[in-house]
Order: sequence, then structure tokens, then C-alpha cells
Amino acid sequence: QQSLLNEQASLGAALLAGVGAGLYPDLAAACRQTVHYGPVTDPHLERQAQYREIYARFVQLYPRLREDFHWLAGLR
Repeated sequence: QQSLLNEQASLGAALLAGVGAGLYPDLAAACRQTVHYGPVTDPHLERQAQYREIYARFVQLYPRLREDFHWLAGLR
């Protein structure tokens, strides 16, 4: 199940601030009042082997491409 929000980290920080400010008695109560979920998404089991193969290739390539990945991340 996925959250309907795109900014979960921001919401988490805001909820913690709300608990600290006394707006909510605790984090669980804050979540119950504000976090909403979309429909359950089931995995595509037929794609599992493909994902495993792609991930294994990534694990092999990462040590050689690590510097390039960090450089690319800095372009944002």
C-alpha cells in the first residue's frame, strides 16, 4: 500500500513538530489523522526473475561506475 502523498519526508517532519507542539498526543495519533493510503499494489511475480537479473548486473557495475553515478547526481 502506498501513501497518496508525494512528500512523505516533509509530512513526517511536520507531524513530529505537531507532536512536539502538543497538536497531537503522539506520532501514531498524528499519522491516523493525516496519513491516507491508496489501493494495494500487488507485485508482478512474473517479472521477479527479470528484476533479480537486472539488480545482479547493477551490483556488478556499481563499483566501476560509482564515481560516474555521483557526478550525475550532482547535475541536479
